[in-house]
Amino acid sequence: MDNNIFNNIEKEAKVNKEDIFKLASSVQNANLRDETVLRQLIHQVALMAGREVPKEQEDQIVKAI
Repeated sequence: MDNNIFNNIEKEAKVNKEDIFKLASSVQNANLRDETVLRQLIHQVALMAGREVPKEQEDQIVKAI
């Protein structure tokens, strides 16, 4: 994959390439139909990005998926 994409992500979101690949690997085997798993994934992404996801927004994401 193009390293420029990862460089831009690291610059803008402060998330490194290795963390992105770890997350992608965990998602491949995740049961996204399980609400608990989905909420854990949302929290993990938010933590990586250094952002807080309000409960209302989390509920909207879960409902959309």
